[in-house]
Amino acid sequence: MTIEEKTSPYDLIIIGGGPIGLACGIEAKKAGLNYLILEKGALCNSIYNYPVNMTFFSTAERLELAGIPFMSVGPKPTRTEALDYYRRIYQLFQLQVNLYETVNTLQKEGDLFSVQTTKGTYLSRKIVLATGFYDLPNLLEVPGEELPKVLHYYKEPWPFIGQKVLVWAEPTLQ
Repeated sequence: MTIEEKTSPYDLIIIGGGPIGLACGIEAKKAGLNYLILEKGALCNSIYNYPVNMTFFSTAERLELAGIPFMSVGPKPTRTEALDYYRRIYQLFQLQVNLYETVNTLQKEGDLFSVQTTKGTYLSRKIVLATGFYDLPNLLEVPGEELPKVLHYYKEPWPFIGQKVLVWAEPTLQ
């Protein structure tokens, strides 16, 4: 919905549709606020981009939202279990989420915020930034890192069989 289609501002716009964004959306809905969650990719896009067979370090209980049990086969949930759990949360609470809508600019205009996205412009009284950190790779600032063949995330090994690869990890502080 663009600003032309909506004349009154939202009470709250949440930027980021991961677990924290969903938790904020649940609380906004419980409080009766007129809210919208904007996510640049798929629901829980950062988790979607985790390595395919990843297992979380946390237990399922520590990843739960709104008192809804997070059932896991093992002691710690997998990426797939997390994606399914957060999808069910989204559906259960019927959260207002615009997927695949990137926020381009965020400006304060008087008492309101103007949020311009790839699909429209929205006004809101308050903003929550729930963008996480996984989607922000640490670039090396070396020639060629912007090429399409260069990946900043590891998903699985299969595309690299028989290929020459360079893996860079930031040195740890001693």
